[in-house]
Amino acid sequence: MRKNRFFLLLLFLVLVNFMGSCSRSESEEIKFPVFGETESILDRRVHLEPQLITEIPQVPRWCDLLPLKKRMVDIGDVRLYVEEEGRGRPLVLLHGGPGATHHYFHPWFSLAKKFARLIYYDQRGCGLSEFKPGPEGYSVFQAVDDLEALRKALGIDKWVVLGHSYGGFLAQFYTLVYPEHVAGLILVGSSLGMPVDTGRSRQLDYLSSEEKKRLGEIRIELRKYFQQHQLSYRK
Repeated sequence: MRKNRFFLLLLFLVLVNFMGSCSRSESEEIKFPVFGETESILDRRVHLEPQLITEIPQVPRWCDLLPLKKRMVDIGDVRLYVEEEGRGRPLVLLHGGPGATHHYFHPWFSLAKKFARLIYYDQRGCGLSEFKPGPEGYSVFQAVDDLEALRKALGIDKWVVLGHSYGGFLAQFYTLVYPEHVAGLILVGSSLGMPVDTGRSRQLDYLSSEEKKRLGEIRIELRKYFQQHQLSYRK
């Protein structure tokens, strides 16, 4: 008897639900919650002074306003964002960081486009270039290899290398490893020397026997100087 009552009650509920759905107007729109719709802090504001900025202004970048040649250059395992302007001797600009972009070079270096082919680019994993670690990860060695691969991709034999801040370290290291492709080295706001292993340098291959001999003598003189300085300092 109880089972019959239970089934009758269940049947009644099903019929009520069915009749309710049938009586719904066809023009009535069923509203579902929008995925990803979130509440903004501005939705709960009580009073907001009109002078306050409620949105971040979209300020155009200098490179968006300048008539530059913009493209993605494939250097093998990653694509780098490159901009070019001007004609003449190639001049590649290495931005600081690690992790910065080339944008702060604009518009100041555009003055050199009258006599140089300016090449701006974002290093691997920076700015508009692809984020993809190389065989040596994100390192000085990898950045130097990327710069050499970019030179080959652009079909340039020799170029002037300009490095700012951390980019100056890369410029120095690149010059040590690939001196035959460097027509000049410019350092801006960068220190001399890098705390990295430069064992891959081939600079000695381009020195004469007399220059190598003189370089050895200079090293001996420097060693003696530091030894004397340490002795006098101890006294």
